[in-house]
Amino acid sequence: MTKRHRAGLHTLFLAIITFCLSLPEAQCANLPPNKIKNISFTTGSSNETATIFLNLLPNKIHSFALHNPERIIIDLRNTFVPEVNRSCETGGSIIQKVRIGQNRKNITRIVLEVNDAKLTGYEIERVIDQIDKPGVRIIAYNSRNQTSVDPASENLILAQASGQNDQTDSSPDASPLLFDEPLPDDLFEESRQVEEQKDLTITGHIRVRGSLDTEREDRIENNTSLRKRLLLETRYKKMFTLSVLSDYLYFGPENETDDYDLDLYEATWKYSNDTINFVVGKQIIRWGKTDQISPVDTINPRDLREFIIPEYEETKIPVWMADLTVFFDSFQLQAIFIPSFEETDIDYFKTDWAVFPHIKEELQDSPLPLALKRYFKQLSVHEEDPDQESEIGLRLSTTIKRIDLDISWHHTREDVPYFASFPVKNITVEGDFSEEDLLATINGARLTEENIEVEYRRTETAGFAFETTVGDYGVRGEAAWHENQTFLTSSLTSVRRPVFEYILGTDYTGDRDAYINLQFLHRHIYDHDPTILYFDEDTYSLLGEISRDLLSDWLEAGLHYSFTLNDRSYYISPRFEFTYVTNLNLIIGLNIFSGEEDTWLGRFAEDDQYFLEMTYSF
Repeated sequence: MTKRHRAGLHTLFLAIITFCLSLPEAQCANLPPNKIKNISFTTGSSNETATIFLNLLPNKIHSFALHNPERIIIDLRNTFVPEVNRSCETGGSIIQKVRIGQNRKNITRIVLEVNDAKLTGYEIERVIDQIDKPGVRIIAYNSRNQTSVDPASENLILAQASGQNDQTDSSPDASPLLFDEPLPDDLFEESRQVEEQKDLTITGHIRVRGSLDTEREDRIENNTSLRKRLLLETRYKKMFTLSVLSDYLYFGPENETDDYDLDLYEATWKYSNDTINFVVGKQIIRWGKTDQISPVDTINPRDLREFIIPEYEETKIPVWMADLTVFFDSFQLQAIFIPSFEETDIDYFKTDWAVFPHIKEELQDSPLPLALKRYFKQLSVHEEDPDQESEIGLRLSTTIKRIDLDISWHHTREDVPYFASFPVKNITVEGDFSEEDLLATINGARLTEENIEVEYRRTETAGFAFETTVGDYGVRGEAAWHENQTFLTSSLTSVRRPVFEYILGTDYTGDRDAYINLQFLHRHIYDHDPTILYFDEDTYSLLGEISRDLLSDWLEAGLHYSFTLNDRSYYISPRFEFTYVTNLNLIIGLNIFSGEEDTWLGRFAEDDQYFLEMTYSF
């Protein structure tokens, strides 16, 4: 396939995606794939919880507050109820009534009528470990974050907690649905009995992702890859969590590599009450508010063996830690302690995404003398085990006038490698690590018998994050100051420099199921060294995603993108996602890289690929 043909295929695929994103709302007689199955209602000493169970985990939740009378509104896309009009008294003191109805053909609306005098705030979360597995949980509080403010201010807390702006009954789409057909009288009692019987739950998913390069361009490269992940998780009484991950990663067929791990993924014990939340064990903690790139989210290392191809959350590696959160009237304080260090998972050689991709194999076919070929073939990496491995972190969270605010500090060790020494001295490379790049500088090089020495250095990060809404738009951002960050230089050794970076983002969900996410990133390197590869003193990037539902919401067209404005390199991933089969997600698309060979994204310009990903949840 020639470059012209490949460019034609890319253009055609992007044209199809663009066409689909601009289509009017699809009309189709098929029912949405998701269905409400059951409802449970439980009471606690300071909160009440309503849980809506579905046969699929919802992708997006739209929620807001209405006043006079007070209501919490949750809209679930791609969802229907078997009987359209249903309502029930709960007998609760905070959540007094639940009403469910089909707001539109593909949207189910849940209305919770609440007691304004007792409600101080609420939160909404997706769950997969309850009675009927996937669901949406709404927790209404009457003590946490309670303040001595007037009722109008309490309404602001209510609206902010939902992540949406205040709305009134004057809005055409905000009028509540009124239903006459009641839920069965024993519905909540039956749900409680099922919950009591199911103290132990087992859930999981299997994800398979395969890729094929769009064109063979390098003399040695991995034209195919396969990733298979099976995650099994069991929970007991919401206190104990144990999960196991089976992970297989293959690159081939040339310079073939494969890696298989069967490992304990997460193992936690949790204790919580109205004042504290304590979790100890192997776990993932997410700090920050933004997507894909998060300057504040420094707690867990990442699996970068496939670069930025997987979703951000999939790359997180659980680590052993203790996590304590203490709730005060108007803020909460979180403290974490990590006793041992774990580094980021990367490949140094032999894959398309490695630090030094296929350079050893390429040099074996070069005009170098035999002795030099043997020398480069024997290059190896020695990683120094760090001393004083423990890490600590603190985060203060509060809400001020509808704005969620976080201030954090993390005393840590960088989980990315610092190249303290490279055995080939007096070389200067441009950053693409090709055979030509290295051979151009080899004449003046000095060869030593050293290994490639890798260390992991101490650093500290101070962070700030916020999230709020402005009209129909979500607005969020992060800023972080890093005492030192590691950068690779043209001599193939590292330097460390202080860094300040921030990211600002906005997202919008349209009435016709269009989703737009846009983020702007700026990274400033203090005392910038001109030999640093890939990053200027100031680097600017745009990243995010665009998606649009088609065909009664079981087909979604989307585009993930990342553009580096300084060097005009970019990564785009047009894709289609199918969700017609219950609990099965199927994604087909392209991963396209472009730019000069010595840029952060452009160095993978010859690794464009078609991909197919299937995820089955159970």
